[in-house]
Amino acid sequence: MSKSGLDAIDILINEYTNTVSGQNPNLPQMLSALAMSVLEALFNGILDYQALIDSHFRYLFTPKTEWAKFTKMVIFMRLARTYIVSQEHAVRSDGYYHDLAKAGKCGIEIGAIGTSNCNSLLERFAAELELELPKTIHLNGGVTDYYNPYTNDVVNKSSPEDVPNAQLHVPFILTQSGLKPLTSVSMSRRYVELFDQFKSCDALVAVGFGFNSDDSHINGMFRKLIEEDHKILFWVVPKPTSEGRKLSELLEKLRLPEECRSRLRLICVDRDSRKADGILWLEKISNDYPD
Repeated sequence: MSKSGLDAIDILINEYTNTVSGQNPNLPQMLSALAMSVLEALFNGILDYQALIDSHFRYLFTPKTEWAKFTKMVIFMRLARTYIVSQEHAVRSDGYYHDLAKAGKCGIEIGAIGTSNCNSLLERFAAELELELPKTIHLNGGVTDYYNPYTNDVVNKSSPEDVPNAQLHVPFILTQSGLKPLTSVSMSRRYVELFDQFKSCDALVAVGFGFNSDDSHINGMFRKLIEEDHKILFWVVPKPTSEGRKLSELLEKLRLPEECRSRLRLICVDRDSRKADGILWLEKISNDYPD
């Protein structure tokens, strides 16, 4: 959703430039400044997606008493899904997902894949590259997930037309703060399945994941695997970074004791090439894994 925010800011900035430069002579300068102030105030509120979810997600459960807020949340979730899906087809650049095709050559076998992303880019790229990857487990919902607030259940359907229509289902995305969906049986199964698969792996790799406070439900899984099962975690982060400070930050975020520091590894990569010390991040992980 950050792309939509950037698009909105770009519109705001371009419109402001065009107006003050005199390209719209029919609009007085004072009225233009007032209009821009109103737009800025609107964008400040609209672009805070987390605040919108925090303040409105619970209204999905009270349509009778909070119909306006219930409707606002349903519309937002549907529009957010439509936007994410439309942007997926515009992504063509080579990236981390494409790198997975080289995992075998780097001596790495992928045992399990979990993601906090809502899009289905990994599945699409895997199909295009004819990669045989484990099923991607979406821990925060995805564009093929739909939530029924009446029964607190999540169903997975590849097409919106296949979603049951006897009761309301809303796209299940961007809902790290939506505790009720995360307590549904279907979502609980995902966490247990991924945890069991991670437990059978030799090491864990986190790419593009910040271990932030709103992902505490995922952080707890990593904490248990590292502290109790003694798993090694490779954290792929962009340069520049301070290794000591970054590891201390990770210990704090995962609430791990100091003795677990030796099980944490940083892979500091160039943003464009995704290489660390001149080699692809996957190869670097393979080389740094203890014998």
